[in-house]
Amino acid sequence: MRPVWRVRIGEPEAFTPVCARERTPDVSGLKTLPAPGDVPLFVRENTLLPVAKPVQHVAPDTVFEITVKVYGDAPAPFTLVEDDGETFDFERGGLNRLTLSWADGKGRVEKSGRYTGPPRYSVAAWEKVPLAVAP
Repeated sequence: MRPVWRVRIGEPEAFTPVCARERTPDVSGLKTLPAPGDVPLFVRENTLLPVAKPVQHVAPDTVFEITVKVYGDAPAPFTLVEDDGETFDFERGGLNRLTLSWADGKGRVEKSGRYTGPPRYSVAAWEKVPLAVAP
């Protein structure tokens, strides 16, 4: 028998169980049956969720290929931090901020900062995730 996950979240806002892709207006006491080995992930409406393509290992020249999943019509911006991944140069400003945003049906990436090394992220795609209407 598969386990039943009982989820309690304080605010009764709309969340989407990622595995089910259905929306529920009140997840307090929500029951869902994940597939064996899966952990349920709930995403709040109006969220940008960057998902990296899996890699076998992280090398100094690894570039993470990102698909940004867009939940809702007015998601808040999301910031990724890019640095060399090896030193403490980020403490002295050696980093970039990649701000992901969504407006008018299009995704946008703005880069700012002083990191000059190889890029760490490549936004390959933006995926608008349809939200089902809550019953």
